[in-house]
Formats: sequence, C-alpha cells, structure tokens
Amino acid sequence: MTSSFGLAFILLVVGVLIVFIELFIPSAGLLFIASSVCILGSLYFAFQVGVGTGFLFVVTIFGLILILPRLLIRIWRNTPIGKRMFLESPSDDAEEDSDEGIDERYDSLEGAIGRTLTPLRPSGMTELLGQRIDTVTEGVMIEQGEYVRVIAVEGNRVKVRKLTATELKDFTPDLD
Repeated sequence: MTSSFGLAFILLVVGVLIVFIELFIPSAGLLFIASSVCILGSLYFAFQVGVGTGFLFVVTIFGLILILPRLLIRIWRNTPIGKRMFLESPSDDAEEDSDEGIDERYDSLEGAIGRTLTPLRPSGMTELLGQRIDTVTEGVMIEQGEYVRVIAVEGNRVKVRKLTATELKDFTPDLD
C-alpha cells in the first residue's frame, strides 16, 4: 500500500514538472499529454491506497488546476518565448514622445498643396511635400491626379480640399 502511495505522489509531482517543462519546450501538446497521463496515473494509484487518499488527490489536483495556470503565466511572461507572446503596455513617456512626433510631422503639412495618388473616397493617398500621406476629404470624392490643399491636421488625420479653379491658376507645380 505504501508503495502505491509513493508511486501516486511521484506521478503527481512528475506530471506537474512536465507541465512546467512544456512552458520552455514547445512540443505541440505532447508534453501536456504526458503530464495528463502521469496525473491520471497518480489518481489511479491513490485510489488503490484508499478512497480517502484518492479523494485527497482529486482535491489536490483541482487546487493545482486553479492555481497553476496563473502561476505559470506569471513565470512564462519572463521567458524569451513569453516575451514574444505578451505585449508590454507602453510607458507614459513613450506615449508622449510618439504623440509629439506625429503632431510635429503633420503640423508642417497645414496649408501644403499636393497631388492625389489614389481616388479619395473620402480617404486615400496624397503626395504632399514629397511624402505619401494618408489623407481624408471633407466628404467629397476627389479623383486621382487632382491637386489638393491641406485644410486641417487633427492628430494624425490630414484633411484636404480640392483646389478651386482660381487657386489652380495661381499655383504652379514643381516639375522636378
């Protein structure tokens, strides 16, 4: 009887260890199957010892099922594989830096004149100051190849309007 209890305990410990190993060695579920077999084997041998021991192992296994996933995810996040799987939330400094970079880049576009590279229905690509920029109209469709002026920049959203006939007369495009 004691040998059955010892075997049940060893199989339970080995099953839990195999689950830990699964975190570091991706095996497409083969290690998970091996750990499941060990844990079920431990239940079998625990019930061979006695019903009370068997139910003690059942309660222990259910407790492990509730606790282990949280513990394993915390550990896994610090592994090389886990760092690739979980995204880090950006720091406050990074958010401020990225906002400033976008605003500064697009603020210089206000009032600029460019040519549409794709039809704007109401959004599309426009060449402004030698750059391809995603732009939006005021709701009007503008055909490809038309000249437009930037009328507003809101964050990373660039609003354009088609040049009128009088504006086109005054405008001479650079033909570099």
